[in-house]
Order: sequence, then C-alpha cells, then structure tokens
Amino acid sequence: MGSQPPASRAALEPLATLDPAALAGVPASSPLTVRAAALSAHLLYLGTGGGKLLLFSLQDPSNPEFLRLLPIGATIPVSAILPLPSVARLLVHADGLLLLADPLLTRPVRRLGSLHNVAAVAARRASADPGSPSCSIAVSVGKKLLRVDLTLQDGDELDVQTRDIAAVEGVKALAWVDDSVFVATATGYSLFSSTAGHGVDIFTLPESSGRPRVRPLSGGDEVMLLVDNVGVVVDRFGQPVGSSLVFNTTPDCIAEVSPYVIVAGDSKVDVYRRRNGAHLQTIPVARTGQGVLIVASDDDGIGTELVVIATAYKVR
Repeated sequence: MGSQPPASRAALEPLATLDPAALAGVPASSPLTVRAAALSAHLLYLGTGGGKLLLFSLQDPSNPEFLRLLPIGATIPVSAILPLPSVARLLVHADGLLLLADPLLTRPVRRLGSLHNVAAVAARRASADPGSPSCSIAVSVGKKLLRVDLTLQDGDELDVQTRDIAAVEGVKALAWVDDSVFVATATGYSLFSSTAGHGVDIFTLPESSGRPRVRPLSGGDEVMLLVDNVGVVVDRFGQPVGSSLVFNTTPDCIAEVSPYVIVAGDSKVDVYRRRNGAHLQTIPVARTGQGVLIVASDDDGIGTELVVIATAYKVR
C-alpha cells in the first residue's frame, strides 16, 4: 500500500505489506489467490479465485486490520468488486454472475436479478446528489448492453429497474461517465447514450492489439482508452483531449490517484504524471503464482490517497 507524499519524495511511499490468508487465519492447505480488489473510504475488499470476499480496515494504513471473510461459493471466482455506497451495497462480478453484499459483509450475498453470463459491468460516474439513495450500472450480457437502476428503499430493500441501452456483443470492458457508456471490444471502442441508446464508434483497434481497457479519470469528464501501451484520453463525447500517455509496458490494469496515473504489468508498477505523461517511479513487484497484478485506488473521490498493489498471495 502506498500514499501520495509531498512532491520532494517518491510519488508512492510504502506503508504496509499484508498476507491476506495469514491475517484471515486461513490454513496454508487452503491458499487464497487474490483476483480482485477495491477501496472504499478506509475499507479494502479482496476477492479470490476460490469464491471468497475478504474485508480489511485501513483506518491506520500502516497496520491493516482483518475484519471479515465471506464465502460466496467455492466454484465462483471473483473477477471484479464495485463498491456502491449510495445504496449501501457491494457489487461483485463473479463467474458471470452479479452478486450484492452489504458493505461490512455481515450477510450472505444475493444475486442481482436473473442475470448470468455477464461479460462486463461498470458503475456510473457523474456529479449526482451525494445524498441520493440510488445509483446506476451498465451491464454487458450476451448481445445486450443493459442499464440497471438501483434505489435504496425503507427496510434496506433495493428497487431494481432494468432496461436495454443497445445491442452490442464481444464486450471486454465498460466505463460510464455522465450519459456516455464507453464500450471496449476486441475490434475497437465505441460509446452509447445511456438515455437515448444511440451509439458512435470512437476508433478501431489493429488486429494485433492487446486486450482493450477503459478507465474513467478523476474530474468526471475524461476517460482513458488503452491501445497496447498507449493511453488515449478522450472526453465524455469520445473526442481526444490533451496528449496520450505512453507507458513503458502494456498495462494489466490502470488506476489513478490524482495527479498520478498508476499502471501495473510485467512484475512492476509504474507511476506517471497525468498532466504531461512524465514517468516518475517504478516499483518492482515479485509475482507469485498466476495472479494478475491489481492496482485499486479509491474511486469515491474522497481523498484517501491510498493505492493497493496485489499479487496472487500478497498485498501492499
């Protein structure tokens, strides 16, 4: 784990290293393999390949505290975790399903509707009323791009409304900024209006390109679209803005803690200045097992300035 220090020091400073299995008291005969991570305020969530959710408190980042382990199914590997604080839920994408948990993992998970074979999911990022007990997510299922609106009601119940946005298949990743849902496929990037449903192509990808990735940036108006080792920054209408960021390697994942963009790949984490793309720092990471490096920054915009770097068995 690292935080943003004064400009005279390294962009990321190490705070702590944790062994999730050891802190959770899991025996060595049943190792945990980290597949997903998310930060929300001072809470760190980890999802494993063996169908478990783990919760840690980073109230004191230098001394992480294990809070809870919640099994969701031994054959349900976790691929993504999205905190939804406005409706007091944690959204979990696991084995093509969407599951809902409470923020402290005190109750069993519940499925979100009857959705299955979910390829990608993204929560809407917009300057909505922070006190509103509702949120929206975009979901790719089969050949459909769906909008799901969640509203928290009395008794901690959720009202769920689902409607189609557009027909699109082969979705690899999603991001939702304002009214625009950005869609990444193996052939290129496009965006769709979440209200009107009409779509436009942004650009196509060369046949030899690596996996496309899309990352909303702080401020709420810009998105980074990855083309191999180049991050192309566009506005919410899909128009290029500013300069692209050229990374030293093709990222496995991208995160942001303003004013930095942080990418992970090739057994290292690189830190760049978002404004001009300058490379500031490289942090070597010893990979163990087959886990992909994960960088999770707090997307709530509340200034926790923490970054979590995870391999299959270690987090720091």
